[in-house]
Amino acid sequence: TIEPRVMQVLAALGLEPGEVLSRDDLIALCWDGVIVGDNAINRVVSLLRHALAEVAGDTVRLETITKVGFRLVVDPDAAPAVAEQTDAARKPR
Repeated sequence: TIEPRVMQVLAALGLEPGEVLSRDDLIALCWDGVIVGDNAINRVVSLLRHALAEVAGDTVRLETITKVGFRLVVDPDAAPAVAEQTDAARKPR
């Protein structure tokens, strides 16, 4: 389970995997334009990185592009395996 804001950032980055979103883009998309500090964004990015590592290992990762923003990188060869893990995680236990 991840926090709603972390999910919003994942969804925003997942719209166009490989495309870079700046901090301003994330604020506009995920915080509805409310100005937040770097600490809030850094916290969400950190939580998202941990969640991705737990679920997808190295097949999906969040990269920081220094002085530009962030991008979601998905290993195309591992996409089916990630989908299977996600489906398995959704099933009730």
